[in-house]
Amino acid sequence: MSLNRRLYVSNVSLFLFPDTVVVAKPAEHKNFVVLDYCLWQYVDMRLLQDDSPLLPAGISEAVGNFRQIFRCTFMQDHAGRQVELILASNSAAERTRWLDILKPPSTFMDGEEERIYDAWDCPQVHATGLYQAHEEDEISLLIDDLINVYRKMPD
Repeated sequence: MSLNRRLYVSNVSLFLFPDTVVVAKPAEHKNFVVLDYCLWQYVDMRLLQDDSPLLPAGISEAVGNFRQIFRCTFMQDHAGRQVELILASNSAAERTRWLDILKPPSTFMDGEEERIYDAWDCPQVHATGLYQAHEEDEISLLIDDLINVYRKMPD
């Protein structure tokens, strides 16, 4: 599979669902048009520096003031293609959050491997208490909510 290397700049949004990452562009009336999507276990996110040789020529001018650049690779999108996106976020914090959510598996401090589960093999847990979401990418929980664990994190 080859990567499409042409430079195409567009304002897009990423949406993360329990098993899918969606790339969409804004449309009329607060709607979005889906451009591509991929199961999240086939997504690789990597930090890119401004001087990275992986950046296409002219990208610095194209993204303007957005300096928080990262690469999102769909190893197999909905059509079975490999797609590479060079993305620029609004802030370093936003970029870090996306990288933390979708980065490749790492090793925890105690040497235990990070675990990524398939939908058919993921453990389930029950919430034993109330939890109020504090961040945009968190969800609030009620007692006895059933949660599927797709990724085991150190925290």
